[in-house]
Amino acid sequence: MVPSLARQAVIIKSGNNTSVITGNYELSYALGLIVNQTGILFPGDYSNLQDLQEKVLKAVEGKKIEDEKLEHLLRMVRLYK
Repeated sequence: MVPSLARQAVIIKSGNNTSVITGNYELSYALGLIVNQTGILFPGDYSNLQDLQEKVLKAVEGKKIEDEKLEHLLRMVRLYK
C-alpha cells in the first residue's frame, strides 16, 4: 500500500508547483518516473538512494525537458535531501 500512496503523491505533487518530496518512497518513485519519461538508461545499482539520485540527475543534465510536470518533478528531486 505504501508504494501506491507514494505513486499517487508524486503524480499529484508534480502538478503542483509548491509541493516538495517528503520521503524516500516518493523519491524512489520520482526517480523511476524520470528515468522512464526521459528515456535515459537506468543507472545500475540502486541500493543507495542518494547515489541513485545523483546518477539520475547527472544523466538528465543537458537534456531538453519540455514537459512542465517533468521539469517540476526534476526540481523536487534536486531539492530533496
